[in-house]
Amino acid sequence: MTRYLLDTHSFLWTLSDDPQLSSRAREIVSLTLPVKSESSLLVSLASLWEIAIKISRGRLTLGCSLEQMTLQAREAGMTLWPLQAQHVTCVATLPFHHGDPFDRVIAAQCLLDDLTLVSKDLIFDSYGVRRIW
Repeated sequence: MTRYLLDTHSFLWTLSDDPQLSSRAREIVSLTLPVKSESSLLVSLASLWEIAIKISRGRLTLGCSLEQMTLQAREAGMTLWPLQAQHVTCVATLPFHHGDPFDRVIAAQCLLDDLTLVSKDLIFDSYGVRRIW
C-alpha cells in the first residue's frame, strides 16, 4: 500500500476543499479517504507545527482552532505522522536545497519512511523524494 504524506499546503487545501488542490491530489485523497483501518493518507506533525507558528505570527487564519482542525483530519481518516529523532538527524545530512526547516523535515520523513509526498513544491524533487501533484 502506498502511503501519501500531505505537504502543509496540500493538507490545508484538502480540508478546505480549495480549488488550488490539483486534480491528481484530489484523486489521491478520494481514493484513500475515508478508510476503515490505518490510513494511507498522512499529515506530518511538522505541518501542524508550521501551521501553529503561522497562526501565532498572524500569517494564517483558520476557520476553526488548530485542535478542531486536527480532530477534523483524524475524523476524515488521516493519520498524524510522528516526528522521530531519526527524521531530525537526517535533516543534517540533506543538501541545503531548501531553507524551510519544516519542508526539510518533511523531505526526511518521506525518504526514511518510504512515503510519497503530495505537494506542488518542485524543490522536493532535488532531494529524491517521490512527489505527486
